[in-house]
Amino acid sequence: RSLHVEATDTVPAMVALTLRHAVEAGVKERIEARIADSHSLPYEERTFKLVLALGLVPWLHSPAQGIREMARVLSDDGFLVASFDTRISLRNLIDPLYNPWLAGLRRLTRRILEESGVRIGTGQPQATLHDRVAFRRMLEAAGLDSVEIYGFGFGPLTVFGRHVLSEAAAK
Repeated sequence: RSLHVEATDTVPAMVALTLRHAVEAGVKERIEARIADSHSLPYEERTFKLVLALGLVPWLHSPAQGIREMARVLSDDGFLVASFDTRISLRNLIDPLYNPWLAGLRRLTRRILEESGVRIGTGQPQATLHDRVAFRRMLEAAGLDSVEIYGFGFGPLTVFGRHVLSEAAAK
């Protein structure tokens, strides 16, 4: 297509992978990829007509700041397409480790284990979960009008943190 794409990531390997895919797809001349932090984007105000943030917002240490930065670089007639994770999703409902209705039981189990001297925690980063109302408020606080907010996707499916489907089947 005739679009020019600016891609950013904080992970050098992801930037390299983006560039490799651009070469393989024959579109390298229309794609620039660089290391950047979504909390402080290296672009002028109102630079882009479209900002995509798919799978990003839940992993930001300050989702509200990231949304404000995306709004800052978005043109007045531009669009932001962003995804967010929610507690009420098929993925979280089928796995007892994430099911919101089992939160009390998980807290009790954690307390009992910790009082028994068992160390709990994976050391893995955790996604920030939002509901539609909270996400809409973040958009509005950044000066954006939300056109539509939809829920979509549900993978990867896990039970007790273990993948139920192969990566290929989950797609």
